[in-house]
Amino acid sequence: HEQKGRGTFFQIRRVLQSLRDKHGQDAIDLLTHREIEAWFAGIGGSTINRRNYYKIASRFFDWVKDWLEIIPRNPFIKIALPEMIHKEPAILSPADMAKCLTAAGDLQLRAHLCLGGFAGLRTNEILHLDWQDILWDQGEIYVRQPKRAKGWRPRYVEILPPLRRHLEAVALKSGRIGVGAGMWKLHTARKVMLSEIGMEHWPANCLRHSFKTYHAAHF
Repeated sequence: HEQKGRGTFFQIRRVLQSLRDKHGQDAIDLLTHREIEAWFAGIGGSTINRRNYYKIASRFFDWVKDWLEIIPRNPFIKIALPEMIHKEPAILSPADMAKCLTAAGDLQLRAHLCLGGFAGLRTNEILHLDWQDILWDQGEIYVRQPKRAKGWRPRYVEILPPLRRHLEAVALKSGRIGVGAGMWKLHTARKVMLSEIGMEHWPANCLRHSFKTYHAAHF
């Protein structure tokens, strides 16, 4: 668990807690693949969530089989791993982006929208940016290394005219650009914004996808 990190530890505990809630009173060596499949069928959420449940639970039964030698076989060998369905990335229309910028009462959220939508920065990159990383005179942004980034190398991103126009309106001389206390504050501020504009769902990575789509079409 220490090697995988706290996030993975809590995920493992959540999966095994769910399994215990369903079959905690049953003898593990008497469970059939049909009973495990029935438990797994009740796992909701996204395909990624279900795949994570599958992998963690399957590794658990491998451990019970190979290390504890309590069961003869892993029941997951007869259960199919949910397939990923790759969808076209969702993007914001120019009108959607304009509404978001208008409704973003939190200035840090507005800066986040600008850096994602007009520079294509990733969320974890934005959350670790400082206003001093915006090199206005050079026309570039120095992108800091996010936490737990693998194979990351320093890079500079051009400040295009739309980004300069919108970002200068909320820019500070120093301090962290990232919204408040990180992801939790970002989700809270964004939820308020979505309520203001009547938008029910925020597509995953839509700012970066929008930037890449319009940037490729324009240039």
